[in-house]
Amino acid sequence: PSLGGQFYRAGDAMAEGEELQVDSTAYDMLHRSHLEWPCLTFGIVADSLGQSRTVYPHTAYFVAGTQADKPSANRLLCLKFSHMCKTKHDDESEPESEDDDEEEDDPILESQAVAHPGTVNRLKLMPQATHIAATWSDDGKVRLWDLSHQLATLHTPGKGGGGPSARGDPLHVYSGHDEEGYGLDWSAVAAGAMASADCAGKIHTWEGSAGGGWRVNAEPYQGHVG
Repeated sequence: PSLGGQFYRAGDAMAEGEELQVDSTAYDMLHRSHLEWPCLTFGIVADSLGQSRTVYPHTAYFVAGTQADKPSANRLLCLKFSHMCKTKHDDESEPESEDDDEEEDDPILESQAVAHPGTVNRLKLMPQATHIAATWSDDGKVRLWDLSHQLATLHTPGKGGGGPSARGDPLHVYSGHDEEGYGLDWSAVAAGAMASADCAGKIHTWEGSAGGGWRVNAEPYQGHVG
C-alpha cells in the first residue's frame, strides 16, 4: 500500500504542533522500553542464541549505565529483553478474534542492577568477553566490572554463582586521569587491551596482566585536541 505523509530527515523544519509518527512498515521489529533513569550509553551482550536469527520471538541481552539525579542512585543495568515479536504491519487494521490475547505479543523486560559511583559517561563491553564492562564515571575514574553473575542470573535464575561479581565490586579502579572523560574502547584484537581518554586530551592504555588483572600505563599519550 502507498504511504502518506513525508519522510523526515534530521534537521528538517517542523511546524508548531507538528508531531513525528512512526511508520511500522519500516521495521520488522520495533519495541520500546522505559527505565527509571535515562542512560547515556549501553552495550549489546554476546550470547549463544545464534548470529543470524530469523525466527520470532527474539531474546537479547544488554548492559546500560544510568544518569540519575544524584550520584548514589546510579546503576549498571543488565537487561534481558525476551518474547520480542515481529511488529511489522502492526498498525494495519485486522478483524478482531475472540482468541486474540492482548498481551500475547508484549515483550518481557528483566533486569539486574549493580551500584555505580556517579553518572556513567561511557560503557564498553570487552568484545572477547562481553560480561566484562569498562565504565567512565563523572567522578573522573575508570572502572572495570565483571557482570557474569548478573547476566547468568537473567539467563538462568539461581545460577549466577558468587564472588566479586555477585557482590557488585569493581575488578579495577583507575583514578590517574586529570579530568572525567568519555573516550573508551577495547581492542578487537588483543583481549584485555583498552584505551581511556579524558577531557584534558590525555589517553591512557590498558593491558591485561597475568592472573586476570590489568596494568594501566601511567604515562599518557598527549596532544589530542577535543
